[in-house]
Parts: sequence; C-alpha cells; structure tokens
Amino acid sequence: EVILPVDAEIPGDADPVGVLAWEALRIAAGIPRIGLDTDDRTIPNEIGLYGTHMDKGCYRGQETVARVYNLGRPPRRLTLLQLDGSRAELPEVGADIHAGGRRVGAMGSSANHGVDGPIGLALVRRGVDVGLELEVDGIAAGQQPLVDPEVGLHVCPVVGVCAPVPTRVEEEVREEGL
Repeated sequence: EVILPVDAEIPGDADPVGVLAWEALRIAAGIPRIGLDTDDRTIPNEIGLYGTHMDKGCYRGQETVARVYNLGRPPRRLTLLQLDGSRAELPEVGADIHAGGRRVGAMGSSANHGVDGPIGLALVRRGVDVGLELEVDGIAAGQQPLVDPEVGLHVCPVVGVCAPVPTRVEEEVREEGL
C-alpha cells in the first residue's frame, strides 16, 4: 500500500482508491488503528502488536505486558466482526458489544468492504466463545478472532492470511482425542 499526495503520479501497476476503501482493506487485514480500535487500557498482547521488547528498561505497563507474555491469556482480544448487512448504518466507535444480554466488548472502526460487506474491528473479552454471535447497536455480528485468546499472539502473521482460532468445542475434542 502506498499513500500519495492527491497530485502525485500513480505508479503504473497501482489502482487508486479512496480513504474509505483503504480503511475497509485495513480492517479486513486486522490492522488496528491506535486510539480508534484501542482504548486507554489496551495492552500490546490484546491487539497482537509485534515488537514489544521484553528485556528493555522500564516503560509504562511493562509488568502487565510481561505477565501476559509469560503466563498467556490477555484479558481481551482483537476480533474482526462480520456485521449483518440488513441495515445501512454502521456501528459507532465505542459502542457496546453484547452476547447473551451482557456486555462483552467495545466496537472499534467499521467500514463497508467491497467483497465482505460491512465489517469492523472490536476488542472482545477473552472468555467469549469464538462461535457465539454478537450484537452491536442492534446489529448482529459474527466474529473471527485476530488475536489468539489463549496466548495473545496475532493469528494473521501475514497481513490478510489468518489461521482459524479453534473454538472451545474443537479444543475439547482435540484434548480428549475424539
């Protein structure tokens, strides 16, 4: 991806797109925007942020980051939401996300993707079953975790190529050897 000034010459093999298309591609790739898809409590492990140095000197939040790194299980996980397209409007940033009548997360950015339809990024509590349907601003949403809820690693190490996160049922079947 290349961002150019409006009057710049576009390279021969590039297709120009607007900011809305760029945002939709960013969301589909699972790349969070700090401050929009995060809040003041977000730690790097929740959003799969690479490059967090574990041996560097003191920095704010170092103990929390190190504890999650060593013990696993960040409190929330970055999740791609596939929003029901029956409504024209998209959820507001910061809107509460509910599952089974209880609040389980907060909405980040959302966009209308040319192929996938309405999508968005959200921070969802770790314990929420990945197969559970969510609701945000009255809009039903399916979820695809982008950060493994058990270890805090981003499951899209190559942008746009995500490994599926197993559901709890799949994990139990694997553990039981069924």
